[in-house]
Amino acid sequence: QIARIAAANPQALIAWSTGAPIGTVFKGIAQSGLSIPVVTTDGNMTYPQMQQYASFMPQELYFPTSEWAAYEALPPGRVKQTQKVFIETLQTANMKPDRASTLAWDGPLIVIDALRHLGTQATAAQIRDYIAHLRGVAGINGIYDFKTSPQRGLTLMDAVVTRWNPAKQAWEPVSGPSGGPMK
Repeated sequence: QIARIAAANPQALIAWSTGAPIGTVFKGIAQSGLSIPVVTTDGNMTYPQMQQYASFMPQELYFPTSEWAAYEALPPGRVKQTQKVFIETLQTANMKPDRASTLAWDGPLIVIDALRHLGTQATAAQIRDYIAHLRGVAGINGIYDFKTSPQRGLTLMDAVVTRWNPAKQAWEPVSGPSGGPMK
């Protein structure tokens, strides 16, 4: 498959797979000699994967993700303040944020907020209804608005594009929120 893609002389490649399958894709890209920008899902934004694939990782590897990965580039505000607490909490456990840790942060805090407002005897339906009406809640991934974006709370306005920097062992933002230019 990669040889056929390389023969088409593409300018970039979107490889939307996670886990071990993306390792197979990266290996195929390296073996074919294809040297173009590659975009993959943020499901691959984990340090263990970056270390495991280091010897055959594409030179230009991009990840669309939420605002958690743009902490250094974000302007001061509620999201950045929430991210600061998150990062400091991880640092006390000698951890660095990656996508796995970020997925486990905002959701539980939103549920805890619901329980604080509704009480611990709240039903699942009451909690769901409470969350469905939340707007303007700052999390590490962006500003949650469940009325505008049911079930998710985030929109494309909360998305950034990052690039893996192997020398720094970090994802660096290459776009601002909504994929627009950095400010």
